[in-house]
Amino acid sequence: MPNKEETENQWIQALANAPKSVEIDWIRTHHESKNTSLEYLEKKYILFSDIKDRFYDAMVITGAPVEKLPFEEVDYWEEFKGILDFARTNVFSTMFVCWAAPAALFHYYGIPKFITEEKISGIYENEIDTDSPLMHEVGNLFWGPQSRYFYTKEEDINAVSALKIIAKCAASGIHIIASNDYREIYVNGHNEYDDDSIDKEYRRDIAKGIPIKMPENYYIDNDMNKGIMAQWRDHSHLLYRNWLQLVALSCS
Repeated sequence: MPNKEETENQWIQALANAPKSVEIDWIRTHHESKNTSLEYLEKKYILFSDIKDRFYDAMVITGAPVEKLPFEEVDYWEEFKGILDFARTNVFSTMFVCWAAPAALFHYYGIPKFITEEKISGIYENEIDTDSPLMHEVGNLFWGPQSRYFYTKEEDINAVSALKIIAKCAASGIHIIASNDYREIYVNGHNEYDDDSIDKEYRRDIAKGIPIKMPENYYIDNDMNKGIMAQWRDHSHLLYRNWLQLVALSCS
């Protein structure tokens, strides 16, 4: 992600409710970052080539603002495919977030991504598979933050017997997909986001002159000066706790 320090803090908070203590390795590709100094990266991160022989209980692969590019035109696509292959052999369960979700679906199953003309932005109420352990104690509906220009077609997921849809919304599309054995979790949105993450993105896009609609179901009374409705926070904590509970039980 462009703002790595902010994203790191988001994931530290997201994983704070794990059933067991979590030790984190921050891993990067050889891609030259435009927003983070090499000094910071070398101090905080290790290269994927340094961990390719290790084994992990869980892994999170985050996205990048390259969703409008064909996968093959991303300059680190070949290295990224190596990371996806590593996740299949050396990690018990991997969560693919934002762009990483359609990228992994394309690499593993040949499932295409589709680009939207307007940005899907806001907080959306999803129908869920209530039998899924990822949705334990969630209830009947799941709130999920979205900030993306892509979507995955439901019929493409349903055509793959190894996959199932966990959460979806008529307005924003599929939010969460999982493999039947839960070793692959695909999250098209951003449940890790801070309360003001979408607000920052919206104001940034406005400042850049990008034509964009106001995020849906996000500001109180649809007024960006009245504050933010953080209705997804409890559901997000449950998602990560339930996922890591599955990992802990399977790896104990």
